[in-house]
Amino acid sequence: MGNGSGSDVESELDVQLISQAADGINLWYWETPYWLYSFAVDFYGSADVPDVISMSWGWAEDQQCDIVDCNNITSRHYVERVNNEYLKIALRGTTILVSSGDAGAPGRTSESCSTERPINPVFPGSSPYVLSVGATYVNNINNSRVNFTSGLCSNHSCVEGTNESSITYDAVSWTAGGGFDLYHNETFSWQKDAVESYLFSGVELPNYKNFNPFGRAYPDLSAVGHSCPTYIGGYLSGVDGTSCSAPVVAGLLSLVNDHLWENKRLKLGYANPLIYDIAKTCDGCFNDITHGYNWCTEEECCDNSTEYGFSATDGYDPVSGLGTLNIGKIIHHIDTYYNFTNI
Repeated sequence: MGNGSGSDVESELDVQLISQAADGINLWYWETPYWLYSFAVDFYGSADVPDVISMSWGWAEDQQCDIVDCNNITSRHYVERVNNEYLKIALRGTTILVSSGDAGAPGRTSESCSTERPINPVFPGSSPYVLSVGATYVNNINNSRVNFTSGLCSNHSCVEGTNESSITYDAVSWTAGGGFDLYHNETFSWQKDAVESYLFSGVELPNYKNFNPFGRAYPDLSAVGHSCPTYIGGYLSGVDGTSCSAPVVAGLLSLVNDHLWENKRLKLGYANPLIYDIAKTCDGCFNDITHGYNWCTEEECCDNSTEYGFSATDGYDPVSGLGTLNIGKIIHHIDTYYNFTNI
């Protein structure tokens, strides 16, 4: 999705990474000058829309009105109105993928680790009606190797390792976002078991005054977000960000959506309940990322670290979510485990 300014790095990244993840799908480029609510209204009112959206916008939940004129409503009211529109879009059959942010749990409104704003959920990555996507990088220093033979890897340098960790500042100079939203007072049923397992796992948590343990936890999923191959102005560059991982997951889920449509005449649509159920019922459908943390930003790692973010652990965590996707196993599990009726 564009921002009304024509082709740029963000737009090129979205389009190229989706196409790399899902060769042969139909690509849309949706250009708009509007912020979240106005875009959502325009999108929902359009006759023809794509089945999957990848979106890399975001700002602190409680400071939405710093981005747009809220016309005498609060940031909380603005977030609630946007969530209503996202729910309508999801019920129409469109899956919304949103990046979880690139400044860790503190977010871009606390790049220097303010004690007054230690943890700041980023919207719309924290919306319950999107699939929120964090990011990983591959640590090449391990005993497992994959020898990729694609043209890209033959002509350029590609990672060969298989050991993934969550993106952190001290590894790649930025941090993938994650945490809990501010405004919900009950964990959504589809992620309740996963989130409660995390909260009661014994992992060290921030003080409850710094985050909302009953909120919507994000991200849901992750994908590689470091050194993503992107042609900019005719030259190949390695681009970083959850702006890379979100379109990668969007491309992969486009394959799931196409498979469901071709075989069952069903759309993936609001995928959150299905994704979390697959995680509970399928061994190997997700690669659990157990190393990493998000108490850093794009500028530094915070002192008194656990007051500024969360640690990865076994199972779900608000650092890398359920992990990265094994899309072949996911499609096979959908075919063999669920009794979807062909309509």
